[in-house]
Amino acid sequence: MAYETILTELKDGVLTLTLDRPEQLNAYTAQMGIDLADAFVAADEDDSVRVVVVTGAGRHFCAGADMGSGSDSFGGDGDRLFGARKAPGPKGGFVGAIYACRKPSIAAINGAAVGVGVTMTLPMDIRIASDKAKFG
Repeated sequence: MAYETILTELKDGVLTLTLDRPEQLNAYTAQMGIDLADAFVAADEDDSVRVVVVTGAGRHFCAGADMGSGSDSFGGDGDRLFGARKAPGPKGGFVGAIYACRKPSIAAINGAAVGVGVTMTLPMDIRIASDKAKFG
């Protein structure tokens, strides 16, 4: 399946989800939350997927929420930021979808992981940081 903000690759049972906004340091958007939720729900239902790895395109994992979105990021409806309203599967948006996924999930943290970039790794089973990883 094609997504707006992430790339997917399935090889030998390993589904790699790559946050794909390198020009914005993979800054999180509500659409990214929807894409991640959908990808994790699909992975959970696909018997050919044995493990899910999440990483970032370019030199960073995720620089946090995209501040360029203006009021869309911080509107009165907190669900919008985390993609919970439109996300498939369990409540809780993409974080709930990661938590509910029965396949092991691994965060491969390359470069900066800030704010929601760190939060998204918390429901994952394993977090591996490169020597260039920074957390904030």
